[in-house]
Amino acid sequence: MKTLLDRLLPRTLSSRLIVVAALSLFVGQAISFTLLLREQRRQWVTLTATPAVLRIIERMDPAMDPRARPSRVETSSTAPEPSGRPAPDIAERAAEMLANAGLPAMRVIAHIDRRPGRAARLQRIVAPDVAAIRNRAQLRLAVQVAPSQWLVVSTPARDGAPPIARRLIAQTLLLYAAVLFPLLWIGRRLSRPLGELTAAARDFTPGSAATPLPESGAGDIRDLTRAFNGMRSRIAAMLAEKDHMLGAIGHDLRTPLAALRVRAESVPDPEDRKQMVATIEQMNQMLEDILALARVGRDRQPPQKVDLGALAEAITDDFVATGADAQYAEGDRAIILAHAPAIRRAIANLVDNAVTYGQRARISVLTRDSRAIVRVADDGPGIDPAMVDAMLEPFTRLEQSRSRETGGAGLGLALVRAVMRAEGGEVRLRNGSDGQGLIAELDLPLAAR
Repeated sequence: MKTLLDRLLPRTLSSRLIVVAALSLFVGQAISFTLLLREQRRQWVTLTATPAVLRIIERMDPAMDPRARPSRVETSSTAPEPSGRPAPDIAERAAEMLANAGLPAMRVIAHIDRRPGRAARLQRIVAPDVAAIRNRAQLRLAVQVAPSQWLVVSTPARDGAPPIARRLIAQTLLLYAAVLFPLLWIGRRLSRPLGELTAAARDFTPGSAATPLPESGAGDIRDLTRAFNGMRSRIAAMLAEKDHMLGAIGHDLRTPLAALRVRAESVPDPEDRKQMVATIEQMNQMLEDILALARVGRDRQPPQKVDLGALAEAITDDFVATGADAQYAEGDRAIILAHAPAIRRAIANLVDNAVTYGQRARISVLTRDSRAIVRVADDGPGIDPAMVDAMLEPFTRLEQSRSRETGGAGLGLALVRAVMRAEGGEVRLRNGSDGQGLIAELDLPLAAR
C-alpha cells in the first residue's frame, strides 16, 4: 500500500527532485527570513532604547554639573502610570545598557505610545496642509534608581524595520530560477535513459529480435542499461535453448509413442487394445498441449488482421462436423491484429471444454468500445467462483465436474491464458446468471482502422 508521501509526491524522478529542492530552498529561505527579522528587531530595539538610556545615564552621572543635566528627564517617587503598549524587550535592552555603563537599575519599565506628541499636535493645528507630517511613536522609559525614586524620559521611537518582503520574494524567485531550472534540465537528462529502459522492458517479448539500448547518461544509469541488455540477451538465449530442447523432446517422444501405437494394434484382446490406444492418444494430446503451451509467444511470423467472427464460425462448423452440439450466433464484426493459429487454438480449447464438460457450446462475438470479445457459454454445472483463478493454472482440474474419464490434463485453460497474454488480451471465467453453466470470454483489442 502506498504511503501518504508516495501519493503526494510526483511520479517521475525529475519532478521529485524539483519538489525536494523547492521544499529545501523554501525551508532555507524561511530560516534566513526568521533570523533576519530577529536581527532587525534587535537592532531596532537597541536604536530605540539608546537615546532614552543616554539621557538617564547623563542624569545619573554624579560627575555632571546638575545645571547641564537633561531637563526632559522627570523624577517621580512612584512608578509612572502605564501609557501605551508595553515594550519588555526595550526595557530588557535598556537594563543591559545601564548595567554595562556601571549604573545598574533596580527596575526598568518601557511603553510605546503611538498617539501624536505635543509638537505634532501643535504643528497639525498650525500647518494642517503639510503632507509630510506624520505621527511619531513615543518611547516612555521609566528607571527605578532607588526605592522611592524613578527617572522617566520620553523620546521618539525609531521607525520599524524597513519592509523587506518584496526583496525577500525577489531574492527567493531568483534563487529558485538559479537552482531549479538547471536541476530540471539535469533531471530530464537523467530520466530520459530511464524512460527508454522502461519502454524497452515493457515492450520486450520473448523471441523478438531487439537491438541493444544505447548506453547513455550517468555512470550508474549506463551500468543499469548494460545489465539490462545482458539480461535480455541471456533470456533470449535461454528461450532459444528451451525451444531446441522441447523440439528434441517432442521428436524423441513421438517416435516411441508411434511404436507403441503399432504394437497396441496387434494386441488380440479388443478391450485391452482399445484402452491402450486411448492411453497413447491421451499421451500424444498431452505432449502437444505441453509443447504448445511452452511455445506460446514464440511465433516467428508477424501478426495479421483476423476476422474473429469468421474464425469462430469456422471453428464451430468443425465441431458440428464431428457431431458436437455447438452453435454460432451472428454478432458484431470484429477485426483484430494477432496470430491466427494461436487465436484459433484458444477458441477451439474453449469450445472443446464447453462441448465436453457442458454438453453444449454457444459461441458469439461482440464488440465493446475498442475491444473484441469472443464468448463461449455451456450448459454445465459451472465452477466455484473461488476456483476461477486456480482453473487457469496448468494441470488444474475439478474432480467433481471434470472426471478423468473425459480425458484432458488440465492444460487447456492455461494455454488459453498464455495465448491471451501473448496477444495483449485476457480470459475471463464466470458462471451464468442463474448459477448454471460456465461463460468463458476472450477479450482482445480491436485492430486500428
